[in-house]
Amino acid sequence: MMNRRNALLAMSATALGGLRAFGSKLSPLALQAAGDTATQSKNAARQRLDDGLRKDFARLASREYSEEGVPVFLACDDLVAKQACLKQHPVQLTPFNAALSSEFRQNAEAYLRIKPDAGPLDVGKVIELMTDRDFLNPAADTQPVSTAPTFSQNAENLADLFATRPVIRAVNFHNTSRAQAALYERQIAQYSQHFSPVNQDELETYLVTGEWHKPKPGLIVSVFEGYRNSYDVLLPILEKYGFVGWFWMITGFLNTPVPDQRNYAEHHDIDMLTHEYPDGRYALTWDELRQIDKKHVIASHTRSHTLLSQLDPATQRSEVIGSQQDFVKELGHPVRAFVSLTGPAYGENAAIDRLIDEAGYDIVFSNFLIQRIKAKHVGT
Repeated sequence: MMNRRNALLAMSATALGGLRAFGSKLSPLALQAAGDTATQSKNAARQRLDDGLRKDFARLASREYSEEGVPVFLACDDLVAKQACLKQHPVQLTPFNAALSSEFRQNAEAYLRIKPDAGPLDVGKVIELMTDRDFLNPAADTQPVSTAPTFSQNAENLADLFATRPVIRAVNFHNTSRAQAALYERQIAQYSQHFSPVNQDELETYLVTGEWHKPKPGLIVSVFEGYRNSYDVLLPILEKYGFVGWFWMITGFLNTPVPDQRNYAEHHDIDMLTHEYPDGRYALTWDELRQIDKKHVIASHTRSHTLLSQLDPATQRSEVIGSQQDFVKELGHPVRAFVSLTGPAYGENAAIDRLIDEAGYDIVFSNFLIQRIKAKHVGT
């Protein structure tokens, strides 16, 4: 799930929108200059796209359609199985799907700028051009060049997920300082009036059937990173009100010697707003985690809380599989659920998906999605 720092960065990512939020502190001239710069940059990017599109279409203008092989993309849609299996077996798309969709939207918009009178069949010209590029670069199928989705694209995708998949509530905790204990208790007490705890088997049943068999809706209480105060402060509150905590552990944090834990936190995006432990221990011990494991859910948040997509293959393996190995060594069993920093979904990176499979995780959490990727292993 999206880490707090990245979430704040994402909220301020658009230049003009971010500046407007601070409009009271900036002069009108400064706002206008920033807006002009953002507009100029956007216009320049559009011009580059439009110019490239004109050149590509000029290159294909001499194609003899009756005598040449014309490439095309075809979307596949199983109408027989889709309705029956949509919830139980959602189709796992690849990064190529996202890249293709994003590229198509951008090129279609550019085509309309070049040819405002384009008709519906002209969509085929855009597809033809994109496929032609792809056929000239076969590696694009496994390593696509993708662009970040827009707000509208993200919203459209989420709306579709909310309409077609079971939905469950969750609340995310990180550094639960003792100074805020009263606030946490008020929150959990209020939640207990309206929601039920969720364990792993209950979640799996819900993912498979879409049916919830408790009188109150389920609430997943996620506790991230492995802070010591999650054991000292939050755990007693959860148990007082009957909630199951989902403890997403950074195993490297737990393995770090006490004198180095604050430094480790600072260099691995583990926010430590309060320094409340004079002895310098800020991470859970494995003994404490073994106690938590008796009643709650332990899950992987990788080994060192790093963006997996930016790592070399060996380090990716250490993060995904090495984390599971840490759990097996210290808890005596593998954990079933996995989430990485910023929470990319299963299906967004084929190499990481293979590591998740090899590590034996059953469920993958991401920012707005839970995916059951295999049935529960016997004995876990």
